[in-house]
Amino acid sequence: HHGYFVQQVLLLQEQKLKTDPHSLGYARVNEQMKNQPAFAEVFACKKGDKMVLDPADIVKIW
Repeated sequence: HHGYFVQQVLLLQEQKLKTDPHSLGYARVNEQMKNQPAFAEVFACKKGDKMVLDPADIVKIW
């Protein structure tokens, strides 16, 4: 049963990415925090951690 459930969740996520203008929940949070150098500093993230971007890859909007 577990494998079927996972397959359905992945299918729904793929469909949502194609039809919903909003990002998936994890992307709304994690991707934003990766672009905040203060996040890495406060949470003592190290270079190479999943939540740390190379400075050249950080998106600056304003």
